[in-house]
Amino acid sequence: MRRTATFRRSLGVLGLVGALAAVGCGSSDDDSSSTSAAAGSTGTTAAAPETRDVKFMLEWAANASQIWAIAGKEEGYFARNGIDPEFQFPDDSATPIKALQAGRTDFGLQLSIGPAIAKGEGAGIKVIGTLELLDVGLMVQSDEISDFQELKGKTVGVGSSTYNEVCFERTLQTQGMTKDDVKIVDPGFNLVPPLLAGKFAGVNGSHYEAAIALAKEPDKPIRILSFAPDSCPYDPIQILTTDKMIEENPELVRSFLRGIAESLAWSMDDPRAAAAIWAERYPDLDPRSDLAQWEASAPTFCGPYSEREGLLYSDPDQYRQLIQLAADAEAIDAPYPVEDLMTNEFLPEPKITEPCANDRYRDEPLAQVTG
Repeated sequence: MRRTATFRRSLGVLGLVGALAAVGCGSSDDDSSSTSAAAGSTGTTAAAPETRDVKFMLEWAANASQIWAIAGKEEGYFARNGIDPEFQFPDDSATPIKALQAGRTDFGLQLSIGPAIAKGEGAGIKVIGTLELLDVGLMVQSDEISDFQELKGKTVGVGSSTYNEVCFERTLQTQGMTKDDVKIVDPGFNLVPPLLAGKFAGVNGSHYEAAIALAKEPDKPIRILSFAPDSCPYDPIQILTTDKMIEENPELVRSFLRGIAESLAWSMDDPRAAAAIWAERYPDLDPRSDLAQWEASAPTFCGPYSEREGLLYSDPDQYRQLIQLAADAEAIDAPYPVEDLMTNEFLPEPKITEPCANDRYRDEPLAQVTG
């Protein structure tokens, strides 16, 4: 079975504080905590409407990049929109799409190119929002490797997925190289320690949390050599539902997305408070590491269009490129209309732009670690 995940979510098992000690992924039980009414964005308290239970499958086992979801529910941002989400955690990165098709969940997060392939194969699913648009590439130690040319003859860890394999090969081609110029191995999910130990010249994935945290430590010079945008589209974390849900419950879809956007906006604005809620929910995880990861990853929820189009916007051109990538990799028979795959119809109105329209998210950290 082809794995379609990038390796960003593997950071849930990495400690980014001190010596980068390993951290467990935490419980995978469904979240069943209660939700209370939240204060409105104007600071006034409003009675929460009656809520509707929905099942929401996240993209991976419990990890710090999901802080916004747990904290947003606890703070009442879903409830104020009439949603009571039951969080589910998949046992594999391909599970959310399968669960949607089987009716085991109502909404899901899916990594990478999986939705483009599934839709091309006839799946009745649709992308209703883009949570993140990730700049995937190779993480390297910048005092050892400064560009792709310096990878010749070296061992590189490239994850086994359509996106990773195609984009790495395309990037090598832009440098006048082929896969024969490097030794490629599948690094699995334990990425950063082998890189720091010198076992790989580079490891594949969108590791902003780790790279940003490590970039602040002078003895660990980390950088990402990016695939996007020259060789490949950015790699999205997508919010999915079924065609049936859209047809039968369009207002529920709209309310669900507003609940996500408001939860995300609050968690980005007050990352320490959000991380504290997470730490209470998952006391077996390392709270210092999770806070460091969340503060590092929060800017990645601001895509190139977020300041203008708001949180969760999906860029049609990016998705056209993903569809074409799937066709080029022969994962689907042929490209198809982008409207079959994604829509922005259900995004919050007015647009939620403020979290990305400030200096922290304009200037923060991505440029420090990509090149």
